[in-house]
Parts: sequence; structure tokens; C-alpha cells
Amino acid sequence: MNVEGLFEPRHDIKPRPKHPTGWEPGAELNGDGEGFLIPAPRILDGIARPEAEPWEEHLRKAGLDPALVEVVPPVEIRTWDAAVGGGEVQTMVYFKARVRARTARGVDPELMAWILKWKPRKKETIVSETTVVVPWSDWQVGKGDGDGTDGTISRIVDTFSQTVDYIREQKPSQILVAPLGDLLENCAGHYAQQTFRADRTLRDQENTVRRLATAGIKAFADIAPCLVLPVGGNHGEVRSGGQSFTDFSDNEFSDNNYSVRGWFLRIQGTY
Repeated sequence: MNVEGLFEPRHDIKPRPKHPTGWEPGAELNGDGEGFLIPAPRILDGIARPEAEPWEEHLRKAGLDPALVEVVPPVEIRTWDAAVGGGEVQTMVYFKARVRARTARGVDPELMAWILKWKPRKKETIVSETTVVVPWSDWQVGKGDGDGTDGTISRIVDTFSQTVDYIREQKPSQILVAPLGDLLENCAGHYAQQTFRADRTLRDQENTVRRLATAGIKAFADIAPCLVLPVGGNHGEVRSGGQSFTDFSDNEFSDNNYSVRGWFLRIQGTY
């Protein structure tokens, strides 16, 4: 019996693909600032949770800057049985996320106008020799959790009204406004999933904080002279890869003409 040719390789049988079709790892961002991101798959261990993924790291590995590009939920999930060698098969989990340029999300002009139009109920003359300290801390404008920045702004302005009532009751000779840090959320590098949760760009966050601070300080200054003494917070630190890399003065609240703190320092002598 002639067995020649019986064991030649078959060329009509295609090998099993390494990744499911349409779920090959990679990223794409088109000219409109829209695209997708598929991180490298990993072995499924328990329940797949997109919100727990290190999206900033995934974006960087794909060559995208987390400060300029954000992940937009919901995230698609797929599992895939893959041979890992030695006859062993493992279930891999894939994530496919929609991404977009952060400039695609802007500030609501009506909301900004509402902040600037807000005014306390009335003025009152102050005669006592006391100081009221108004600490502002951890507004984190731009954090999208819960009802997002819109809800945060509403609550901050409500505290302004309560503070005005308190100041009038105390009748101080001056008011010390002390921004204690983290008034803005920033966009990346301060904790996991920050880019996934932020709902405003950094520029929008700064503009919103300035308008909120203006509304509050003007309301307080109608009652008594205001002194504004801000300090920096960790959310204002200039970071790379999640780490501060210069010194602690390199902060969004540092003393320069373009920062939130620099703006505070310029206005404190106005009222």
C-alpha cells in the first residue's frame, strides 16, 4: 500500500483565531474625537467588573493620553476560551470601551450663568470685632459620581446661603475664606478610574471653581471684608503616571496667573 501523501498537512483547515473577531486588542480614535479601546485580555478570575479596570493604564498602553481621552460607559464584555499551552484552556475576559476626546464634553452655559446670577437675600451692617472662618474643602468639581458636577454645584451654592445666614448672626468685623484644597477633581493620575468618572475637562473644572468662588466671596464681602488664604491639595498636584515629579509647590493652586490659587490671590485684595 502506498501511504505517500497520506500525512501531508491540510491547507483547507484554518487555525482557530487567537482573539474573537471584532475583539482584537487595540485602539482607534478618529478625526471627530470618537473611537474605541480594547485592552489586552486577561484570565477571568471571578466576576468581570469594568469599573474596576485600570483605564488610565489601558489608555497609556494604547498610546492615548488619559488627560485628553476618556472612557465612556457602558463598557462591553465578552469571554473567550483560549488555549494557553499544555492542552490547558482558560476563559479570557475582553473589554471593549468607547472613548472620546475630552474636549467633546463642555460646560453647560446655563449652569454657569446661574452661578453668576446667584445673590444672597440682603445686606446687613456688621459692628462686632470678630472673625468668621469659612473653610472650603474637597468640592472636587468634575467628579461624576452620584448626580455629578451639576448636583455638586447646587449643594455648594446652598452652603453659601447657609454661610451668609451664619455670618449675619455672628456679625464679624472680617471674614477669612480658607480654600483648603481639592476644590477641583482634576482628570487623571490621582486615583484609579479617575478618567472614567470625571464629567468635566480640567479647563471646565477650573472655570467652574472660579465662578463658584466669585459668587461666594462676593456674597460674603457684602457683609464684611474678606481675606482669602488658599492652600494646595493633592488633586491639584502636577503629576505624571500618578506621581508628583517636581515639588509640592507645583500645584494647580500655586501662585501664578493661570491657576485657581493665583486667581484667589489676585481677588483677595478687591473686597
